[in-house]
Amino acid sequence: MTERRSIIVGGETIEYDLTRKKMKKLRIKVALNGEVSLSCPVRTPLNEIERFVEGNAEWIMSARSRVLASVDLPKSREYLTGEKFLFLGEELTLLVEQGASNSLTRQGEYLFMKVKDVWDKEKKKRLLDKWYSARASEIFAQRFERLVNSYRDLFCDNYSLKIRNMTARWGSCMVSGKVVTLNFKLIYAPPELLDYVILHELCHFKSRYHDKVFYDYLTLLLPCWKERKKALGNKYIYYTH
Repeated sequence: MTERRSIIVGGETIEYDLTRKKMKKLRIKVALNGEVSLSCPVRTPLNEIERFVEGNAEWIMSARSRVLASVDLPKSREYLTGEKFLFLGEELTLLVEQGASNSLTRQGEYLFMKVKDVWDKEKKKRLLDKWYSARASEIFAQRFERLVNSYRDLFCDNYSLKIRNMTARWGSCMVSGKVVTLNFKLIYAPPELLDYVILHELCHFKSRYHDKVFYDYLTLLLPCWKERKKALGNKYIYYTH
């Protein structure tokens, strides 16, 4: 049985997946996507687990930093003609020109940006931020509603959707409040990977934990979930426009 927990150490929040199993010692691991997982003997008291995390906090932070440093991050953006930006798994090319007003539209594989000052980097960034945010709000809501309605026999309540920027998780689920939160960075990933995360979080309404019940439901709804989970990897979690 796995549960999501968090603890604040030295002003930093450490989130981790806690799994109780038949074993003798506590073990902690930092995955390639920065996720922290901790395994412990079944009857280990929670205060002992938290002391263990606190005692290894420096190592955890260091390990996550090394993971981040090993990722091939995009080069610093200048928002000039020819730069490439990811959108739903596609690579779009930016075309910038001077105009009487500021605007940004997509036409096929191009993003057409018009700005009063083509050298105002911050203005161009804000324009692109606004465009991405609008697309994420629209697309995430549409796909979330479609999937909930497709499996209304399983997910029969009224659910809320939130979007926020997360550093190491694709989504989260507040079961008691019937709220699903999606990582904004899914706007960079192909739509089928966004659907995987939505279904993953919805399955937590059938089981709070990553237990057999949870994975039985996820496999029923999306037999290829393992392939899609692997496809998310690090490519999008550290990507930024």
